[in-house]
Amino acid sequence: LKKAHPDWTDEYIRQQLGFSNDLSKSVKGTAQKLATAIKQVESGGNYNARGGSGERGAYQFMPSSWRSWSQKYLGTPNAPMTPHNQDKVALAHIQSLLDKGHTPREVALIWNGGTPTIKKGTNRYGQKYDTGAYANKVMKVYG
Repeated sequence: LKKAHPDWTDEYIRQQLGFSNDLSKSVKGTAQKLATAIKQVESGGNYNARGGSGERGAYQFMPSSWRSWSQKYLGTPNAPMTPHNQDKVALAHIQSLLDKGHTPREVALIWNGGTPTIKKGTNRYGQKYDTGAYANKVMKVYG
């Protein structure tokens, strides 16, 4: 329906379907709660964290992801990794994945492995990964 109605809005949804709550707050709340869970699992909330494969920040952004997403969401690929910028980029990217129809668990899988599927292995830096186990941790914090 969204494709058929490009002017689709929360107000229209509420009016047509009789929802009494604000859907935009619900969706944004989901993204915020999920961002908080990812941040906790990735770094314990440490905005200065550094990972073994080059990840940085509270959400453990890979340098290439930071450049791409900061360009997309902040307007520059060289945005400083301030706590505010990290939160803004993570929240915007998580919201974009939710807007595409991904579930919170799929968002966690994508955050960790790039796809909404479970992957296990060893990365090029010699670190083992299991995106399913990662998503389980995120979902436990997410509640």
